[in-house]
Amino acid sequence: MKQKLHSYRSLPALSWMGFIFYLSSQDGNASGNLSGGLSDVLYTLLQFLRIPLPEETFHFLLRKGAHFTAYLFLGLLFAFWLEARTLKDYALCLFYSFLYALTDELHQRFVPGRSGELRDVFIDTSGAFTGLVFLSIVSRIRAFYSETAKKKEKSGSHEVF
Repeated sequence: MKQKLHSYRSLPALSWMGFIFYLSSQDGNASGNLSGGLSDVLYTLLQFLRIPLPEETFHFLLRKGAHFTAYLFLGLLFAFWLEARTLKDYALCLFYSFLYALTDELHQRFVPGRSGELRDVFIDTSGAFTGLVFLSIVSRIRAFYSETAKKKEKSGSHEVF
């Protein structure tokens, strides 16, 4: 991680954290109405495709999938902000994602009709972990091919694909 962190690199992560905070600030009814419309459309599609899944199970999976996905992106945005390159950098991004998930669930305990659940912290952290593992794999693949191209360039090999 570079010593000098550029402030503009923080904007995507901070904006995303603000968006998560906004969604978590909605009371139970508003939150249910927001997810309910999309959920109904997607569940109708499942019924059309004849995929046997109880409606309650589908709604649960959709809500938890939203948690997972939101924090997958947050983990990636922390990696961008901190210019993560090493395992220690990725671990720090994961730790920050975990802390934000923990504070987000604590915040929800004070919102009418909402509850903070430890299970959601685990789901959120798992999403961030998945995003960071994916980023690490992609970064290693890119580095491998970049290094291979440099070696070919030094050796004078000019293969055409």
